[in-house]
Amino acid sequence: MEANLELQHNGAICTLWLNDPDSKNALSPALVHEFTQALETVLNDHSVRVLVVRGRGDGFCSGANLSSFAKTGKPEMELEVLKESRALANLFYQLNHLSKPVVTVVHGYAFGGALGLIAASDYTLVEEKIVMSFSEVRLGLVPATIMPYVAQRLSAGKMRELMLTGRRFSSEEAFTLGLVSEVAANEKVEERLNKVLKDLLSGAPNAQTTCKTLIAETRCNHSFVQMADATSRILAEMRLGEEAKEGINAFLEKRKAAFNRSDEL
Repeated sequence: MEANLELQHNGAICTLWLNDPDSKNALSPALVHEFTQALETVLNDHSVRVLVVRGRGDGFCSGANLSSFAKTGKPEMELEVLKESRALANLFYQLNHLSKPVVTVVHGYAFGGALGLIAASDYTLVEEKIVMSFSEVRLGLVPATIMPYVAQRLSAGKMRELMLTGRRFSSEEAFTLGLVSEVAANEKVEERLNKVLKDLLSGAPNAQTTCKTLIAETRCNHSFVQMADATSRILAEMRLGEEAKEGINAFLEKRKAAFNRSDEL
């Protein structure tokens, strides 16, 4: 792994640090490539139960790397620009569909594509005094690749307001709108993160994966008849599975389930 990213392992927790503070952790082609590779590593590492995404330096992520964008104005670079755009879209897709819980911790600022990382995560913990913005229109750009994931969290009306104006907004407003999960005082962030990770490690991993899949499918499938059949089958399969047997027996026997690893933190 190159210097743009840093992976830290702590038992069942893997922390992915955006580590290019000189560019304010901008989403350069190199960083996007390394980020996508890191997600593949986390996916295939069965010792990892939860992924945490954070940023080094004075802020989380400034969004697109404008220095890189400025070099792509020549017609002969059209295919390269499309390739980079698809790589960025794939990053958001892979993060959103990662089978393991994703917790993102935000400090300082989060602009443009950084809000795609937030929207594609399962839980976002942000410091009190941060600045956020869908800044693309002020640069002659569009928040295109992040839009499907932001739409999971914000209403169409609020997306119109924030994306068309590009205005800055606070962590408190982001929380009120449902873009982020929790706002914590700066000195309480690590404590709150530890609590969230303990809660996630208390759950059964296969059940969590199935939950994520069902949530995505439920939002896309508006046929209650089809979903009733599919969800009843899934519930029956889960009830007959080893995780449910262990979880229910542990509850009845008043003990901690074998899959519960919250005491490791």
